Amino acid sequence: MKKAFVLILVNMLFLSACEKNVENINTTNETQFDSTQKFESSTNVLSIEDFISETKDTSVNSFEIAKKREYEVIKLLSEFAVEPRRLEEEGHINAETFIINKLNEYGWMVTEKIFPVYRCDDFISEPYNLRKDNSEFMGNGVNIIAEQPNYDNDKPTLILSAHYDTSKNNIGIIDNGSGTAFLISAAEMLSRAELKFNIRLVFFDMEEYSMYGSKYYLENMSSEDRSRIIANINFDMIGGSQKYLKIATSNGLESALEIYLNDILKNKYGLSEKGMHSDSNAFMHWQIPAVTFIDESLPLERIENSTFTNLLSDEALNDILSDLVLIINNFDESAFNEIKNSNVETEYSDTKSLNSFTNIYGKIISLNNIGFKMTRCYSKVYDNGISSCLCCEYLNSAGQTFLIETFSEILTDKGVENLKGIPSFEDCKSDVRDDEILVDKMQNYKITGDLSDDELNVIWNYLRR
Repeated sequence: MKKAFVLILVNMLFLSACEKNVENINTTNETQFDSTQKFESSTNVLSIEDFISETKDTSVNSFEIAKKREYEVIKLLSEFAVEPRRLEEEGHINAETFIINKLNEYGWMVTEKIFPVYRCDDFISEPYNLRKDNSEFMGNGVNIIAEQPNYDNDKPTLILSAHYDTSKNNIGIIDNGSGTAFLISAAEMLSRAELKFNIRLVFFDMEEYSMYGSKYYLENMSSEDRSRIIANINFDMIGGSQKYLKIATSNGLESALEIYLNDILKNKYGLSEKGMHSDSNAFMHWQIPAVTFIDESLPLERIENSTFTNLLSDEALNDILSDLVLIINNFDESAFNEIKNSNVETEYSDTKSLNSFTNIYGKIISLNNIGFKMTRCYSKVYDNGISSCLCCEYLNSAGQTFLIETFSEILTDKGVENLKGIPSFEDCKSDVRDDEILVDKMQNYKITGDLSDDELNVIWNYLRR
């Protein structure tokens, strides 16, 4: 499948109370695609490589990172992923100590951020309500934050993250000892990097409890500090096979960060829709660009044992480390911001790669099954580059054109609307504005164009199945 990226450049401005005694620690309570890419302006058309070359600051790195050896990531993993790492359990405390000691050894400035965890029985309707009235206190979680010795508060920050907690009775080799060991290995490479931006490593706790640790971390950060975060690159369940390693976004479609990283990596990675199921979710909620690297060949099991290390390889993990070196050495904030703040459309010349979608996207691309003819399919980056919507243009039997466009899956404090019951067809017809002819807020799509009520009803019923 061919993908073509089109950016319409727009005018824009280039634009860390509970203390714990730990030695040397500050503690506070706190499908593979071929692609051609084009950038359109009013005067010329540039390839993505030319565009980035023209906008890139050639002095980005005064000291480039070098991967000087092959890392024994699995050996590192086997040193801490030997028991479940649940809230306040011995295995959790042991892993926490192990991570901190390694980070200290590599010269990082480490802070533990301890946070209270409360029971919540309804993360579906209120995913960001971390404490309801009279909710039960479950214990204290611990996020581990590591910053470079030369960390500069005046610089923007790129956050690399992985969660180190596990589900019940699970020693978590794959989920997510793999990402944790990877990030510890990366710490050895990155501590002395001299860049135009800071690197912060965050080992999140309580990811298995609806990403509680990352949600708390960002919710309790000042708006000023959040505004200095360039992006988050998260690692969750990796190291099985480079062939199946994907970049997970909010919905499996393009985002500005995914486009930029894949440009640096020469379009090496396909897309996954699992970005909302890991700690990148919390960053996107706060409108911070984020992706998760995930290996879709690895099994997600409730109970893992030591044999699961056989599913991982140092070769695959070192390949990802090499890619991370490429990302860090070539990341240019101004070039990334230009993509993030532009209107990016990705053309799908065929939709076979989208057939794996079992949600509303898979249905939207298959209206030919009910008598309509698709003329164009593309994604469009919006939400400040955080996410994309899927857009499909169709013809009805009379040759009239209509467009189906999805909404964002990202829940933010702005514009969230709780549905009062399941909207009927008539509700969806009446809940429109401007040139819309139907809006389904349960399925998150809208239709514009020329269709009869009967045709709208056929589509509405098909998409509700």
